[in-house]
Amino acid sequence: MSSHGGTGFIAGKNGLSLSQETPGRGILSEPLRLEGLVGYQWVHCLRCSFMIIRRNIGLVAAVCVCLVASSLGAKEFTWKLEPGKTYEQIVEQEMTTTVPGGPMGALEIKVKMEVTGEWKVLDRDSDGNMTIEARVKRMKLQMNGPQGNVTVDTDDKESLQTPVGQQLGGLIAKFQKLVVTQKMNPQGKIIESKITSPDGEDGLPMLPGISSDELKKVMAGGDTPLVFPKKDLKPGDSWTQEKTTPIPGLGGGLKMEQKVKYVGTDTDSGRPLDRFDAEITLKPSEENQQAKIDGSGKSTAYFNTKKGFAEKTEAEITATITQNLFGQESVVSLRMRTVATIAEKK
Repeated sequence: MSSHGGTGFIAGKNGLSLSQETPGRGILSEPLRLEGLVGYQWVHCLRCSFMIIRRNIGLVAAVCVCLVASSLGAKEFTWKLEPGKTYEQIVEQEMTTTVPGGPMGALEIKVKMEVTGEWKVLDRDSDGNMTIEARVKRMKLQMNGPQGNVTVDTDDKESLQTPVGQQLGGLIAKFQKLVVTQKMNPQGKIIESKITSPDGEDGLPMLPGISSDELKKVMAGGDTPLVFPKKDLKPGDSWTQEKTTPIPGLGGGLKMEQKVKYVGTDTDSGRPLDRFDAEITLKPSEENQQAKIDGSGKSTAYFNTKKGFAEKTEAEITATITQNLFGQESVVSLRMRTVATIAEKK
């Protein structure tokens, strides 16, 4: 997504591609195909759907809510998804990416994604560990860039007949066949994860620059937005969550630190939900020597203590990624806003 010259879409025998032109080099010999650019965005959002809204998406604070401090004192929080029940999660994400441009200035690409996922709870053992089977039911993408608007929706057959829809159609179909099976402990930490396709290894989505092993790591890793400590919490208590996520193409991983604070009981929704706010910091992982990552954000999660899951999570995050490309420093800026909801299916 980075360049030092002009960037645009070109037509070829395989459809549209995103070309990158650098001073003195002309168009790169292997232009970044459009499905590579968009496909990676799909991966990023899919991980949220599979993992009860991934923390590396960020999460942001709700405004003007009525907060009531808990009068019951300290209490323990645990995830308690019910065996035999199916839950629906909807993840909506807006992302604006700004990359260096040529004579026309910086290039800005706006992407809006919506992923609807379905989780089936297979089991909850005597220790409270839950086994969850997740699938994607619907995917929708809207992208607005210098070359116009693009919309692809799995529920809209007409959008799949456009040039971009045809390129992404096979990729999307493979994502919809994936089954992500995870075991989560009562605190919200993923302790086992497996990705399978009915078509075997050939059924895994192939994205330019990302191997099948890297794709599995990107999609399988991660915890819930709230990994609770094993102790009672009262309003004002806080703790720190850390996680490293592999980011193919960025020379290594991304390290996220969340400082989570239990705010208290929130009755703004008309029923008591427990609110947790977090301050987020992003930086490169220790093994990442190729990219500088500097990001921060805020999040708010609303946890239904009685039913044992986070009903809603809101987030905002900003970040800059600096890399050396073709001997020149390239700085990419990102702004993301994510809202995720979880509800029992009737």
